[in-house]
Amino acid sequence: MDERRFRYWLGSYHHERELMRFVAVREGSGGADAYALYRVKHEWPGSMPRLELTVEDVQATTPQAYAEIWRFLLDVDLVSRVKAWSRPPDEPLLHLLQEPRLLQLTARDGLWLRPVDVRSALAARGYAGAGRIVLRVHDRFCAWNEGRFALDAELDGATCSETDEEPDLSCSINTLGAVYLGGSSFRQLWRANQVAEDRPGALSRADALFASDPAPWSPHVF
Repeated sequence: MDERRFRYWLGSYHHERELMRFVAVREGSGGADAYALYRVKHEWPGSMPRLELTVEDVQATTPQAYAEIWRFLLDVDLVSRVKAWSRPPDEPLLHLLQEPRLLQLTARDGLWLRPVDVRSALAARGYAGAGRIVLRVHDRFCAWNEGRFALDAELDGATCSETDEEPDLSCSINTLGAVYLGGSSFRQLWRANQVAEDRPGALSRADALFASDPAPWSPHVF
């Protein structure tokens, strides 16, 4: 988060008097290694505290710092409920708690992606390894995306061009958009009958190239 957005965040709720906003920073041996941005809503029914803490952002550079900043957030005095939204789908907090079901985790779609230029999109993406995949793409609206595309990926870059080669995989442009960021896999969508494996082993090779760890996630609304 840059300074301009940070200042906007600090001032964006100043008109809501029932909210108090905070920043927590963890200091490790080498300096700051985690922070949390959160707000607290005060409610005192019957003169008893029932505060609600909403986590807006948590970032950490190490697993230990991540665990400790969440430990702090879950231990704030007088808070009866902690909420967090727009968290990553592979949130490590699920594996830190003795009873993760208490999180009442829900998943929602947060980003819709549709490539409008297959060649440029595939060439611009980073990949988890080196390899070659020929994709046959179906696109009912953008005729220039209809056809076969040879993707040659390396760890330091990729190229993509139209080809007459036999395809390894066939899918729609919607399916390609779903796997582009690495949040879904070709095999998952193959099981949903959204991908055809035209060459044996192509699913595994494609998923190895498109894999993303950690899962794609943006902590900020845009």
